[in-house]
Amino acid sequence: MLFPILTVAHRLAKQGYRVSIFEKLPVIAGMMGIGIPAYRLPREVIRREYRRIQALGVEIHLNTSIGADGRYSVDDLFEMGYRAVCLTVGAHKSLKLHIPGETLSNVVQGIDLLKTLSISQQLDDPVLKDRLSRMLVLGSDTRALVLGGGNTALDAARCLKRLGLKQVRILYRRSRKEMPALPEEIEEAEHEGVIIQYLTAPVRIGGDETSGVTG
Repeated sequence: MLFPILTVAHRLAKQGYRVSIFEKLPVIAGMMGIGIPAYRLPREVIRREYRRIQALGVEIHLNTSIGADGRYSVDDLFEMGYRAVCLTVGAHKSLKLHIPGETLSNVVQGIDLLKTLSISQQLDDPVLKDRLSRMLVLGSDTRALVLGGGNTALDAARCLKRLGLKQVRILYRRSRKEMPALPEEIEEAEHEGVIIQYLTAPVRIGGDETSGVTG
């Protein structure tokens, strides 16, 4: 088992416990299912894993968030008869650069891009497909600039290339040797046509609320 929430459910079910999973997203497996692109983690692998636990009697409730703004609170779960609750909330927030222009339209956090792309591909959701088209306003002619040097930046850039974008460039503020992404990921990105520009730190994003990003 690669996925924490599925691993917990699987082991408890094997011990004879009745288990329910409440997943906020419309797909299972959390960041493993939406943050890691399908070319790195085939969705069939995820489907195979959750089918295994469903076969053990585990119930999976999608689109069901828990908490102050969710469908249920933790207290609600106990009132519903659950005797124990395991929280596997993940880490879905991206870091910000805190530079001017970061809040303009067409500035998209890497995690948000990967999430939108992954869920739209898995569910064929027209709303998400429309959101993706608004992110990439010129289709394959959209020039994409990815800021960062970690695996999320590499994943975002490689996903954009797979969408057919002709020009995808990564800006990283340090040298190639200091880049935190895995070396093989860097090499594969370059092989796929992603341009990586080192020792480049953006100080602002140009544009306005009407035109969005212009440079």
